[in-house]
Amino acid sequence: MVHLYDNNLKFLVSLNYEYEDFIKEPSKYYLDWEISFYATQDKYNSPILSDGALREKTREELILIDNKLELLQDGEYIKQGKIIVVPCPEGLLKKKWDKIAHVWGEGATIEELKEYYFNKINTYKAEILEVGFDFNGHQQKCREKDLALLGNAVSALDDMQTFKVIVEEHQINWAFNDNDIVSMTETDLRELRMSGAIFINTVYGVEAQLKASEANILLEKQDFIKKVDELSTVKCFKSSI
Repeated sequence: MVHLYDNNLKFLVSLNYEYEDFIKEPSKYYLDWEISFYATQDKYNSPILSDGALREKTREELILIDNKLELLQDGEYIKQGKIIVVPCPEGLLKKKWDKIAHVWGEGATIEELKEYYFNKINTYKAEILEVGFDFNGHQQKCREKDLALLGNAVSALDDMQTFKVIVEEHQINWAFNDNDIVSMTETDLRELRMSGAIFINTVYGVEAQLKASEANILLEKQDFIKKVDELSTVKCFKSSI
């Protein structure tokens, strides 16, 4: 196929000829051919002359030359014959472009921002409790089953002391994790349980503080951890967080 354009780059017609044959003797195949016309192998919707040949206009050329402003993307506007790009700032849940003022704004409602913010806090809280706290270099998780096992261990050792007339404390192997098993006395376990109570109370306290503050969708888990460590003598376990 051969596609013909006049000297104003207006499309004329498509002919079912080989381009190589047509270009050798155009007037033989198209009687109205003029030397100022153009013949191309590809058909162009919006042709432009570039280095003596036709090509398709770029998006920028369509906007600036043909004034097709509908092709402008969010964050773009025209100034002094150029397309200006305004980067979208962080901290927007639903970015919204103001085509008149040429600025980005928040498109989310107050309720949507609050819900998103609260969901982040809830997720971070669960993850921090899952990882747990640092007890003398050991990792103690704070899942329900961990706390239940700790309570049972303390009760078991207490029972041993009750039914044995022995002054020294009994010990039990406590598994902080599969690769970290430590021999603990009842006093050690009670201290561990107390540390857990302090840690959990602080985590929930930080949760309440964050939820009472202005919604911050840029909140990171490290921000939550930092607040816990600032308020608690029992620190978050770090290696896995």
